[in-house]
Amino acid sequence: MDEESGHYTDMLHPFAEEGLWWLPENEKEQISGILRYDPVEGLRLRLMGSFCGHGIDKEERRSLILGFLARGKPVTLYNSVFVGGCLSIPGYATCEYLPSCAFFGAHFDPEKVKFGTVYERIHNVEECIGYKALVEEWDIDDKKGAYGYKVYFRKPEEVAFPIPLADFRIAWTFTTTGSTPHAKGISTAAWFRFAISQPSPYLEVLQGPVSLIHTLVELAADCRLPILVAELYSPVLLDESPEGEPREVPVSLVWDQQLKSSTPRAKNSWELMFTLESVKTRLGDILRRWERFRARHNSTFETYFLLLRTQHEMPWQHQFLSLVYALESYHRRKSAQGKHRQSFRDRMKEVFLAMPQCVRQLIAGEEVFAAQVADTRNYYAHQDEKLKSVALKDWQLYLAIVKLQAVLRGVRLSELGFADEEIAVILDRLRYPHQIHNLSLHL
Repeated sequence: MDEESGHYTDMLHPFAEEGLWWLPENEKEQISGILRYDPVEGLRLRLMGSFCGHGIDKEERRSLILGFLARGKPVTLYNSVFVGGCLSIPGYATCEYLPSCAFFGAHFDPEKVKFGTVYERIHNVEECIGYKALVEEWDIDDKKGAYGYKVYFRKPEEVAFPIPLADFRIAWTFTTTGSTPHAKGISTAAWFRFAISQPSPYLEVLQGPVSLIHTLVELAADCRLPILVAELYSPVLLDESPEGEPREVPVSLVWDQQLKSSTPRAKNSWELMFTLESVKTRLGDILRRWERFRARHNSTFETYFLLLRTQHEMPWQHQFLSLVYALESYHRRKSAQGKHRQSFRDRMKEVFLAMPQCVRQLIAGEEVFAAQVADTRNYYAHQDEKLKSVALKDWQLYLAIVKLQAVLRGVRLSELGFADEEIAVILDRLRYPHQIHNLSLHL
């Protein structure tokens, strides 16, 4: 897409939208400007003028900036921070702002409007669901030298159930392009739909029901999954349908997701710990377990997901310490109050001994590994020179990282209700036994 002229499509593609911009209290003073978005850099508004007349804006923050795009779409910019400007004499002032988020589709105050329905589409979602809605069939006749090819849409079974504060279901769209059979494109897209029990502000909706499902899917994928599109509907933001009936206006929300790359790698379903299709008969139970796990072990969860987002940029020592901190945090919240006085080595040993048998086999000696982890953690965290000779380094350290990753995956799968046999199959599919075996041979 041409960044200079492209319109908003999703949050993995940059865009630049021209329009007129003004403050809610001064609609007559409209200023020309360009709203830009980049998946890595976020939102930036550049005005060819100033809200303060001929000078530079004196306000550090503008709660609301309203706009009307050249293509005829209203926009609300929320919580925009003034980051600089320029005043030329002769000439005119230019001002730049960094909005925290943009709402395409309506003018309103995000602090006052509540939303009742949300549609969310995330990166790689079809593989995470594990269902192929488009089916391809070949009909080959070797004797006649002829063949046929057919593609059809297979309607999925409905996935819908209540979750805390909302009703959740998976919705599918089917799209065709092209005007002739020889040049026709067919695509499907899966969406997560949330019908909110009690309409709520956008941030409560995103951090509540939407986050519950989204983080579970990220957990299954074992990677960061950016949101592509988030559409919100409010009973107070209405327009007219072609039939003259009132209908809720779709409001597209765009914000900085702090992505490291604009094109994250898409995984195949076999690379995931599980898909929603593979656990559809017990998905409700898994979600209830996940909700309890998040509430009790939030710091463990946040530490692990921070590692997922940055592990390729982190030295092995930092990866090791992050994994150890996540396990230590998990043990402290899992154990009885009196056990908080245990030594770090004993806590790690207790975590390893509680693992499914398949994980313990990968560790190959819980007591020895607990001692190695404790000594290495104390050396890198406290720079204890007495432990320098016994601390793990180089490829031994990397082997420990792989084992700790397997332990954390075992913890999460066990907490979600997966049986030991299922965990063994998942870890084998993710090639943990293979990795650990190969690393051990070369040490």
